Amino acid sequence: MFGFSSVTELLKYVQSVFDNDDRLSNMTVTGEISGFKRYPSGHCYFSLKDKESTVNCVMFNWYANNLKFAPQDGLLVNIVCNAGVYAQNGKFQLYCTNMTKIGKGDLREQYKELFNKLTEEGLFDPDHKKPMPVMPRKIGVITSSQGAVIHDIIRTLKRRNPFFDLTLYSSAVQGEDAPKEIISGLDYFESVEDRPDVVIIARGGGSFEDLYCFNDEKLARRIYSYTIPVISGVGHEVDYTICDYVSDLRVPTPTAAAEVVLPKYEDLSYRLALLDNDLSNAIYGYLDSQKKRLDALRNHKALSGPEYQLKNEMDKLSSYIEKLNFCEKKIIDNERSRLLSNMEKIDIMSPLNVLKRGYSIAFDEEGKTIENISKVKTGDKISIKTADGMIGAVVDSVTLKGEDK
Repeated sequence: MFGFSSVTELLKYVQSVFDNDDRLSNMTVTGEISGFKRYPSGHCYFSLKDKESTVNCVMFNWYANNLKFAPQDGLLVNIVCNAGVYAQNGKFQLYCTNMTKIGKGDLREQYKELFNKLTEEGLFDPDHKKPMPVMPRKIGVITSSQGAVIHDIIRTLKRRNPFFDLTLYSSAVQGEDAPKEIISGLDYFESVEDRPDVVIIARGGGSFEDLYCFNDEKLARRIYSYTIPVISGVGHEVDYTICDYVSDLRVPTPTAAAEVVLPKYEDLSYRLALLDNDLSNAIYGYLDSQKKRLDALRNHKALSGPEYQLKNEMDKLSSYIEKLNFCEKKIIDNERSRLLSNMEKIDIMSPLNVLKRGYSIAFDEEGKTIENISKVKTGDKISIKTADGMIGAVVDSVTLKGEDK
């Protein structure tokens, strides 16, 4: 068995293996830039990734100064490099000497396409988001049981309000299996009899690739159709995922999720004290007003004897009689005036008044009114009524209108 006297000796040996390997000492690698940072020294640190793997890279300033473009996250590049080990932490990394730009990386393009698609479908609309419960009886959390996130959430909740009920559904929060496990957690909380009032999906910070599992389309659609309010506390403040946009509430960190999901105990106590004071004032005010009303009723004259109530009723009766008499007189006067007016109109239209103006009415022997000359012939006896009497006559001739011309 070969042994090393120290970690340093081991790392030097590993480095010598890299240096003596032709493929690892001078090679090209294609991948997408992620987490690119250029420090004041000019040295550049970043990760190179594909859909499945990530490797750390460094490009010192004397090489970086020769680049013809500005590297940035999401660019697909080809680097010339050699493999090595950083002695202080034993981390494997690639030392980049040159870099050429190929185009945009696949992951960020996929993210943009999915984001635009779900936006058009309305999955991010504010109107669809459910309100948060003011005082949740039970809180569900979906995150890894091994990470620091769940401990931060519990510690924050205990500091703010020790009276809470939390159920953890342990799930992967990175990698290909994470979306399925998170969806399983959502299904679990929705199916149990004692359902939580709110569910938190949480994960600490990480690179774009580390958080990419929260950009899963199936996960987004499950959150959109979820019947329980969902809080997304994924990554740091600058990190945004599809999960953040589709959830009912997005907070910058898992700790922030714990801060917004449950009110502080001190705040609740203060609000309860105010409400108790307001309720007491309202009760005492109501009792005082009812006492004054009772005193007024107790001292009312109606209680001193029946004469007071009887006098009030007699006064009301007299008032009603006066109103009835007034209404009766007014109705009679109106009807009398209407009758006289109608009589005048009838008198004006009376046939007798027409006769007084020189007109007359002719009747045949049977006493029927002669309306036209077709009713009589020569020799017929007729009667003619005037205003002051009757005239007997015999028809001498009959002339149609217009024949006398």
